[in-house]
Amino acid sequence: MLLGAIIGSKALYVAVSYNSIDWKNVFSSIESFSRFLNSGFVFYGGLLGALLLLVVAGAIHRKSFFSLLESVAFIIPLMHSIGRIGCLLGGCCYGIPYSGPLAVSYSWSDVSRFPVQLLEAILLLLLFNALFIYRLKEGRYSLEIYLVSYSIIRFFTEFMRGDEVRGVYFKLSLSQWISILMLVFSFLLLFTRKQIAKRMLR
Repeated sequence: MLLGAIIGSKALYVAVSYNSIDWKNVFSSIESFSRFLNSGFVFYGGLLGALLLLVVAGAIHRKSFFSLLESVAFIIPLMHSIGRIGCLLGGCCYGIPYSGPLAVSYSWSDVSRFPVQLLEAILLLLLFNALFIYRLKEGRYSLEIYLVSYSIIRFFTEFMRGDEVRGVYFKLSLSQWISILMLVFSFLLLFTRKQIAKRMLR
């Protein structure tokens, strides 16, 4: 899953930022190539890559790894929230122009920005706590709850993102379209699991 997260997040970054990347500079030296490899990652690509390799691992070992994933699902928003703090400090994934309370300014821009990274970090931390409480009460985690919750969070926080370099299609960003697809997938997964559970009870 870690390997899939790294490959997936980098691959999606390259896909959405291909035209804005200075490829000549990337391959001009080992240092430039190293900087390129160590920066520029898209969370959704990492999530999709991790889930894909999880499925592959399950097929290879003939085991269901989703139970393992659900046992650690609450950790994903916790780690993601820490990552978003890094985005805030690093100046990536920045917000729309904004001059109100908690506005942030970066050296590369004369315009102050909305701290959308901080907002998402707080929402992810709340999601982490909700999943942890759910685990204490129900005795299990729910992958669907995480996927549904984060897709909704990401869809609405995208309206406050200012880095349109990732692309806008039919007035929605690529991440918003992925959020919609993830939401549909989550409900399909939940419906499928309930149908399987009913058949097992019969």
